[in-house]
Amino acid sequence: MRYLVIGDNEAPERTAALAIRWGVGLECTTFYDTNYLEEHPNGIAEYLQVVDGVCYKTMHGPFTGLNTGVRDRMIRDVTLLRYTQACETAQKLGIRDIVIHNNWYDYCAPRNVWRVNTRQLFAELMKRIDGCDVCFHLENTLERDCELMKEVVLETGSPKLDICLDIGHTQGMVHGGMTALEWIEQCGSLIGHVHLHNNHGQRDEHNNLPDGTLPMPEILAALEEKAPNAGWCLECGGHPGEDATSSLEYLDRLGYLEKAKARMRV
Repeated sequence: MRYLVIGDNEAPERTAALAIRWGVGLECTTFYDTNYLEEHPNGIAEYLQVVDGVCYKTMHGPFTGLNTGVRDRMIRDVTLLRYTQACETAQKLGIRDIVIHNNWYDYCAPRNVWRVNTRQLFAELMKRIDGCDVCFHLENTLERDCELMKEVVLETGSPKLDICLDIGHTQGMVHGGMTALEWIEQCGSLIGHVHLHNNHGQRDEHNNLPDGTLPMPEILAALEEKAPNAGWCLECGGHPGEDATSSLEYLDRLGYLEKAKARMRV
């Protein structure tokens, strides 16, 4: 993996200390709320002060109510605006890697309509962020297979857009779709970022890595083989009384933690 971060679970004052203690980075979720900076005009400076000392940062962009391919043009226009604003926020935070959703679901639009609309949106987004040192990672949520996401990334043809593979979503949000291992096999090097968490196949629990039924050792090994340049984010440890410690210990036992630290030091 290219880097290892833990999700800040909208509590950076707590999670930053854990990240520093373990020598890993932090994924910022604070600014996915598009109202946050209006309500907290000094929010960026305050966030940077709280996470001072964290070795690497990524960011989860906005997603609520957004959709890249829906028929309604106004929704697509707002989606494009919010993603452009996310780029601006990331630059102020010194962040390169931004996770976004396309928010595909089966009845949002016919697949051929969704394809055209989404291609057009990302083509325009790439123009708007030309010259910015950022990369958008497009996350799977309700997709049963990787066809549409692969197509969008390949047709956009930009190093500023790739896939965020959310491992837990492959069985926690979708039932009867492609497995996590099938996603990795078929997407390979198109995967630039990974959300790691576990569940028991019924809902999107965001459990720590040892707590669930996903074949995590096989998944991690496949990621290292097929997507060696992807960054990993532990998107877990947000339940009451929990943090990501057991996931960090799990990665340490399997030898991935030291690999991540060495790569982040380069």
